[in-house]
Amino acid sequence: MPDPLAPRRDGRSLRELFEAELALHGIAWCRGGCGRYHSHDNGSAFATVATRTVHYNREIATRGTLQIGLHEIAHVILNHGPGKGKRAYQREAEAEAWSFRRMRELGVPVPPKSRAQAKLYVTRKKRLGDRIRAARMARSRDVPPDDRECP
Repeated sequence: MPDPLAPRRDGRSLRELFEAELALHGIAWCRGGCGRYHSHDNGSAFATVATRTVHYNREIATRGTLQIGLHEIAHVILNHGPGKGKRAYQREAEAEAWSFRRMRELGVPVPPKSRAQAKLYVTRKKRLGDRIRAARMARSRDVPPDDRECP
């Protein structure tokens, strides 16, 4: 099995591929310290479509971290902001498909673990609906989701 950290066919590292994709689409990479989002502290990744920014504080050193980064880029490219007419699970499924397709185009094999995690993630989003964040926060505080404001 080839070393995933080794340069790709065109000689670029995984991080260079990610940075090139950001530049290609005019997307900024916030690696933390923006002061607006606490999820930088726990390694979460997300995109803000309005500002064309990917918030992701991990090093892009594995195929899995590249796939997550490309997934967030996909949200910006596909204009997946709230209120755009698609359900949360549909947006996530589209972003996963885009990231897998883009990895293949770049000559980077998609890790089987990433495919399995993507399937579980989209299934969970479909089960919990569009308010997954509110449901998760409410569950962690033992408060029914209807008793909390949607974040």
